[in-house]
Amino acid sequence: MTFGGFGSVASMMKTMKENKQMLPKKRSLFNKKHTPFQKTGDRTALHFKNTATKKELQQLELQLTQQNAKNNVRIILIAIALVLIGCSWGYWRYTINLKKETAYLTAQQQLREIAAKEKQQELLNQYAFFVNDAKKRLLNHEYSNAEFQLKKARELFPQKFEANYILAQVFLYQCKSTGEACNRAANQLRILKDEYPEHDSDLEQLNAEMAFVYNAPE
Repeated sequence: MTFGGFGSVASMMKTMKENKQMLPKKRSLFNKKHTPFQKTGDRTALHFKNTATKKELQQLELQLTQQNAKNNVRIILIAIALVLIGCSWGYWRYTINLKKETAYLTAQQQLREIAAKEKQQELLNQYAFFVNDAKKRLLNHEYSNAEFQLKKARELFPQKFEANYILAQVFLYQCKSTGEACNRAANQLRILKDEYPEHDSDLEQLNAEMAFVYNAPE
């Protein structure tokens, strides 16, 4: 029994050895000893059993260079992507702020225009009130009061024809009624002719009345 068992064990070990020999041998670029450090004089150096060939070192250097190049390219691409994202975000914020500012300025401009129109309309209403009141005063022969109201109207809109025309009427009617303000009527009529030539047809009646006053027998 003992010898039979020993024979089986020996047969098994032989088979394992043969199988191991059939396996491919492991290759290592650097084969170290069990004790990699050894004394070399006063220095302790790492000892390798085998050294890499020049071709293997070149291949390793090439692989490392290629890997570093890939890493650098990856870093550059990431940096470019981050810059593009940052620029896009900044441009988006700029356009949003620009739209808000433009909308604000537009709204302010519209408010100013509305306020200006309202102010202009208010002044026109005041002007119309003074002119209409002056007409009423003129019909009632209140020449001084009519002149005062027309003065206020001309302060608002000095170049408007209507107030200046009625003022000439006030002076003319005052001249015809009381003999006063005749020279003022003539001056005002001359101003109307010079500054408002497009209203010559409107001034014909005043011219006729003024000529009648100067040519009337005393």
